[in-house]
Amino acid sequence: MTRIKKGDKIFLYRNKEGIIARGVAKSNYKKKDYHDDPQYKNEEYYVPLTKFQKLENPITHADIVEITGVYRRFTTCISIDEESWRLLDAEFSKRYPKQISSEK
Repeated sequence: MTRIKKGDKIFLYRNKEGIIARGVAKSNYKKKDYHDDPQYKNEEYYVPLTKFQKLENPITHADIVEITGVYRRFTTCISIDEESWRLLDAEFSKRYPKQISSEK
């Protein structure tokens, strides 16, 4: 997470679900006390995001492999190549408007 810089495009991946959201880093990473407990000073890392969008139906790991043609082992923070980003971002955009229109 410490590699994330302001302006980086981010996908949020939840284990056993897949890509659940996307956004753009508003700043470099920040630290704060875990659960606001001073006993755990600066043990929580986070990145504020702008343009945050959440999917109701995540892009599953199987979907990611099918879309990009690459099997990835996801950990807390990974980098992906530009082509994979473009393909996954296009899939996200296809799914995102559908959930908005179904909420009306």
